[in-house]
Amino acid sequence: MFKVIMLVKKRDGLSDAEFRARWQAHSEKVLGFQAALRI
Repeated sequence: MFKVIMLVKKRDGLSDAEFRARWQAHSEKVLGFQAALRI
């Protein structure tokens, strides 16, 4: 079984709300990949 490890650094000038929205979109994309690859 594979583990997907995501390291996301919070960039300067990016508000918490924007960071969370971007992280949420990234998480959904990764979950989509996991479903497609059956990980």
